[in-house]
Amino acid sequence: MASGPVRFWPAVIALLLTTLLAAPSPAAKHELIAKSRELRLSEQREWRLLLHTEPGGELSDADSPDFFLSPEGKEDPQAELEADIAAFMEPLETVVGEGLTEEALDASPFCTFPARFAFLDARLGLAAAGAPTPSCPAYVKWRATLAPAGISMIFASAFLNAPASMFGHTMLRVDRRDAQGQALLANILNFAAYPTTTNPFAYTVLGLTGGFPGRFSALPYYVKVQEYSNMESRDLWEYPLAFTDEELARLLSHVWELDQTHFDYYFISENCSYHLLSLLEVARPSLHLREDFPLHAIPTDTLKSTLRSVELRAPRVYRASHTRTMNARYKLMTGDEVELARKLVENPEWDPSILQPLAPERRALVLDAAADYHKFETGFTPNQDTEAGRPGKKRELQLARERGKVGADAPPFTVEPPTAEPESEHESMRVGFGSGITNRGRVFGELSWRGSLHDLLDRPNGFVPYSHIEMPNIVLRLRPDRYSDGGGDAEHAIIIDKLALVSITSLTPHSGWVSLPSWRVSFGAERLRDLGNCDDWSCLAGMLNGGIGYTFGSRMLGGEVWYGFFDLNVWGGPKLHPNYRIAPDVALGSAMRVTSFWQSHIEGKLRFDALGDTRAGRWVPIVEVGQNFSLSPNVALRIRGSIWRDSAESALSLYVYY
Repeated sequence: MASGPVRFWPAVIALLLTTLLAAPSPAAKHELIAKSRELRLSEQREWRLLLHTEPGGELSDADSPDFFLSPEGKEDPQAELEADIAAFMEPLETVVGEGLTEEALDASPFCTFPARFAFLDARLGLAAAGAPTPSCPAYVKWRATLAPAGISMIFASAFLNAPASMFGHTMLRVDRRDAQGQALLANILNFAAYPTTTNPFAYTVLGLTGGFPGRFSALPYYVKVQEYSNMESRDLWEYPLAFTDEELARLLSHVWELDQTHFDYYFISENCSYHLLSLLEVARPSLHLREDFPLHAIPTDTLKSTLRSVELRAPRVYRASHTRTMNARYKLMTGDEVELARKLVENPEWDPSILQPLAPERRALVLDAAADYHKFETGFTPNQDTEAGRPGKKRELQLARERGKVGADAPPFTVEPPTAEPESEHESMRVGFGSGITNRGRVFGELSWRGSLHDLLDRPNGFVPYSHIEMPNIVLRLRPDRYSDGGGDAEHAIIIDKLALVSITSLTPHSGWVSLPSWRVSFGAERLRDLGNCDDWSCLAGMLNGGIGYTFGSRMLGGEVWYGFFDLNVWGGPKLHPNYRIAPDVALGSAMRVTSFWQSHIEGKLRFDALGDTRAGRWVPIVEVGQNFSLSPNVALRIRGSIWRDSAESALSLYVYY
């Protein structure tokens, strides 16, 4: 057997010869850069997509200097391209040192930016010119972990109790080659903000102004199902997209590169959905998805844009939320069985003997329902490591053990999906044209514009039932008679009737186990309608309104919700004497889907003007009625009427959604 030194030196000599022969000549780098200029590679769409430049521009959306090898890379795609060529053509020992450890190899430009290298190699032949192409242990392991076979877009329905999720959420799932039919074992690519505060006001302001970093992450799909479908009771829709293996490989190699950066997160524009579109464009550069969203990117809009441009390789899949499943099982139970399930969950003492009078299959049903209810009440994550969490974990195990003793299956049940898919929603922006008349005989016109998204009278297909979210909504009132009456009122011929910067209503009907409060809030400005003949610019007042209430559903009229609210209203403006008014109110109302194209809403309230201006009277009755007729998914005719004490009006409007 040869000695150690004898075996060692031939290996060293071979390594040196390989390095010398493979090392690129100094001139090669300059020749490749010159060729890249000749081919104008930095202007090619594929390169701009890899740098995440804005559509039609040169500035990158990426906000970390680690994403660029050139100091000018964020603003200058040509400078970044040349810096990348130079880095790729450096001898490996120069870049990572002579140790050539796995950590050093993983940190090399080749392993850090595999998609960029592939782009430049395909056009310039970097490898043939001597660029080192080392193994990349971390990248290879990551790709093996994903075991990619396809990509699916995942849409999570809106969750009004979290500001960042009010419009829904989209993700990309990397379907596994070795887990066909087991979607929960796949991994998802998620882009999300990393908040730096829990203060609600600061959270909103920073989220709207790009104050949080946003990052891509990859994690198991079952984790997001637990978070969205279970803990937040959000339905999930899965859309398997038809991308080739080559496109999927290009997408994943670029996702690896994004570990080097973050993006300033904007809830309205550069959000989860917008940046997922950039990944799809990298995979298939012929797509131009981001160009449809220059100002704001609503998740449902980006979903619809994607489905218009990319075919599905398999039918969509609906995954019901835990709450929807829980309520479906609840409907199979009698009142006595519901009470038994509640006792199994809520009673401090564990007593499964109360189930003995039941037949085995009914006992199984009650135990399954109790387990559902227990998970809903404890948030799915009872922390057994804390004193407060141990009872919840103990009861979970008791229910599971008792269920295991029952030698029967529970009766089958069907979970009813939503009446329409998310992609069937109307478009998010809306413009309106209308005309009306007041009880004083004055005719007026209306122009309105809404940036997003939906109100209680809009066509409900695809939306969370009985939800209302508008950001912003502006209504202009036109008085054409003021141009010709000779009274010098032309400056008031067009005024702001309403400006709702944010208006949100969440009506959550009592359903099965679920009995959550309803709530609403809005702020902006509006015309003071209850001060008689008040329709000039001085009648505009800032407003902040909010309230909490209760909602229940019924089928007395075919399917509707009834609600009650206690609200607090605050106004401030020059027409008020003094300049403010604070008034609580009690409101009762109903929202109904009369037919597939006819929505109705009525609300009556009694307001008590407690502080500030009381000229309208201490008690002010208010009634508002609206009827909406959908002529098509994106065109509607709306009739509305309102009474504010002794002021009344009615109007007819045509709305177009786009």
